Amino acid sequence: MTANGQPRLVYAAGRSRQQAIILLSSAAYSLLKARGYIQFGVSILSCNVQFDGLTIGIHPPFYVQRRGQVTYLNRVMVNPEALPFHLNIWAPNKVLHITKYGAEFQIVSFRRGGWEKTLLDAARTIDHR
Repeated sequence: MTANGQPRLVYAAGRSRQQAIILLSSAAYSLLKARGYIQFGVSILSCNVQFDGLTIGIHPPFYVQRRGQVTYLNRVMVNPEALPFHLNIWAPNKVLHITKYGAEFQIVSFRRGGWEKTLLDAARTIDHR
């Protein structure tokens, strides 16, 4: 965390890009928490949600062994600050990939576009009770 309480981004990015990524990742996490489903892949377990041409997914780091992935993802879904995880968004190509370490992010890739509005609009429709 920075002195003003904002998450610290590990990757060098302009302030507007940093703020956009924080907002977008928060919206994506909200949608995953509200509508996500667990999916078993070949070697990794992920939590995904699909809507309006977007696919959002989170998965644990690759060092988490397969038998511990369900517990790991459950802990991440309860408290995203607790454990590291990868967040990916496709629209249909990958437009955002970050690795989250508690309150810090490492930006792997980020492409701006119309998908941002789609994501934020969808997040606004979630019932936050």
